[in-house]
Amino acid sequence: IPKLRSFCLLKVEIRKEPSITIPAFPALKASCLAGSAWDYDLNRVIVREALELFGFKRSMFGSNFPVAGLRIGYFQQVCAITHMIQDCSKNERDLLFHGTAKQFYRL
Repeated sequence: IPKLRSFCLLKVEIRKEPSITIPAFPALKASCLAGSAWDYDLNRVIVREALELFGFKRSMFGSNFPVAGLRIGYFQQVCAITHMIQDCSKNERDLLFHGTAKQFYRL
């Protein structure tokens, strides 16, 4: 959680200096996100810390497709996220992929 909080707090600083290195993720440079390969381990840290910080009842799966398609296919990304949360309960997985959205949008 401290890494994600640090990442969120740097939002303003990244806008001021686009080549800043994010201390929470030393290998992640704000200026080279688009040019780098999709990194499962890095994304897993972010996903798991976000879920720990916000919980499944306040989280829902989302994507930045079609832009993300430059780095990973949609099906591969869904599979990767599914794999990242495989140790979570069925209820938690259901919340992430559709339950929270269903409740939020009153579907």
